[in-house]
Amino acid sequence: MKRAGGRPMLVQASLRGVTKEWSAPQTDAAFEFTALRAGNYTFHARAVDRFGRFGPELTLSFLLAPRGIKALLRSSPMPWPACSQSARACADACAICTD
Repeated sequence: MKRAGGRPMLVQASLRGVTKEWSAPQTDAAFEFTALRAGNYTFHARAVDRFGRFGPELTLSFLLAPRGIKALLRSSPMPWPACSQSARACADACAICTD
């Protein structure tokens, strides 16, 4: 990711219930969490500037559904148009996302 001035933007993330700390700052805004069990999760993300100051924290809560109902969730239209593309991908795979 880049800022308007062309400088790289650093981002951090955390998945409450899975990670205890924020990730190391990185320029890639993609984060991967594997081997998650069914349940409720909240993804947190924030920007970090070159001085170590944090931007506002953004959150996305979602329910990771058990495998047995994955097909049902895939056939349902997404009722939350404000979800990000990554949230949609997660929802299409196996969860319902909420703001």
